[in-house]
Amino acid sequence: MSSFFSVCYDAELVILDAISIGLGLPIHSLRELHATQINELRLSYYPEADRVDFVNATRIAAHTDFGTITLLFQDNVGGLEVEQPPGSGVFVPADSAGPHECIVNVGDCLQMWTGLHSARHRVHLEKSDDLGSMVPERFSIAYFAKPDRAALLCPLLDSLLDNSEPVQQFLTANEFQHMRIKGTYA
Repeated sequence: MSSFFSVCYDAELVILDAISIGLGLPIHSLRELHATQINELRLSYYPEADRVDFVNATRIAAHTDFGTITLLFQDNVGGLEVEQPPGSGVFVPADSAGPHECIVNVGDCLQMWTGLHSARHRVHLEKSDDLGSMVPERFSIAYFAKPDRAALLCPLLDSLLDNSEPVQQFLTANEFQHMRIKGTYA
């Protein structure tokens, strides 16, 4: 797992450099905000279960990721859904090509810096009579790339700045994460 974590970090830096280039920022603009490597790796196992045990048919409720980007590796069982269009409450399946695919999610911190959209997503169960009475087991690995705790979450693009406000207060990544955790578990 340590070597996999290192590979994910290397991929994170390449992706952040590509996003920086694509947005017209200096190449290492986003990379420099991730030097302390406080990222997280989550191994998720959803056991096989009787379909009737799921009252609302959701394995993970709708949410956005707190950090910068998430690298998601999953099996081909399915269930990942993304809200489309944003804010609509309508979720569509994110098809999986299987365990050799990596899905990259934009997180809330990247949205604040760049305006790229942090999509709400969930893991849901299909409602259908022909799927059988048992929900198959599901596996996924999520690598959460998080910025340095002291990094300010202020827009990196001039077009995102609100020049009508004389003084703008920006949270640090640490303050933002604590705010989100408090809101999730309050």
